[in-house]
Amino acid sequence: MKFNFRRVIICSALIFVLASPGTVFAELPNDSLPYPPELYAQCFDGKDNDGDGFTDLDDVDCPECDDLVDNDFDGYIDYADPDCPNDTRYKKINPNIPAGGNIRAGGNIPAGGNIKAGGHIKAGGNIPAGGSIRAGGSINAGGSISAGGNIPAGGSINAGGNITAGGSIPAGGRINVGGRISAGGNIRAGGNIPAGGSIAAGGNIPTQNSIRAGGYVSAGGNISSGGNVYAGGTIASGGYIPSGGYIPAGGYVYGGGYVPAGGYIYSGGDIPAGGYTYSGGNIYSGGNIYAGSSIYSGGNIPAGGDIPAGVYYY
Repeated sequence: MKFNFRRVIICSALIFVLASPGTVFAELPNDSLPYPPELYAQCFDGKDNDGDGFTDLDDVDCPECDDLVDNDFDGYIDYADPDCPNDTRYKKINPNIPAGGNIRAGGNIPAGGNIKAGGHIKAGGNIPAGGSIRAGGSINAGGSISAGGNIPAGGSINAGGNITAGGSIPAGGRINVGGRISAGGNIRAGGNIPAGGSIAAGGNIPTQNSIRAGGYVSAGGNISSGGNVYAGGTIASGGYIPSGGYIPAGGYVYGGGYVPAGGYIYSGGDIPAGGYTYSGGNIYSGGNIYAGSSIYSGGNIPAGGDIPAGVYYY
């Protein structure tokens, strides 16, 4: 009798599959009803079991049984759905709130993990997340928006309270807030950035339009605006402060680099710059105007104090 090596391999694989279905089929399509609970437990093991690049509940092959959403639109939610395991010993809480469409609530939308929507995210209350808050559309909250990670949106980000992020806040539209805006990374907007309070970023604050704050505007990097940069307090930057319009501030206007403006520069305090200070209009200061190099102005340079610079023009 001729030895068939191929047949031995196939039979061995079949025996392994029957002996350990959890190892083989975790995160793979499974039409068993209810979903095998030992497999569902592996949807929370932190491993990409099927090697498709998605882990645990981020894999579409794992059923969503703890998100209060009818994910397959069959009229059944979570454990009322026969797609979910009937053994509640394996019940796990999903810290993430994923949605292919909009996420809307009259109250708060809290998550220990990420909040992700292909559409808009809207809440009458607060939107707090331990991870990121990501939306293909706008993010709107009657209260505050806070995230331990990034808050990226394809549209606008609006909050009646504060917007705080441990990472960056990039928006395709404007970022509008009744309170303060603070980020450990960059604050970037395709529209205006108006805030009733302060605007603070550990990185850059770039926008094609205006930046307006009832308090201070500060950045570890550059503050750049295609429009005006308004602040009730100080405007401070570790880098440049380029503006296509005016730069008025109730406090100091401070830049570690250049401070150029297409319009006037107004400060209730000093205007110190590590590089040059340039204005298409007047440069007003209630205090001193310092520059590491030149001070250029298309108009007047009135100052309540000194104007020390390598060279200046007025």
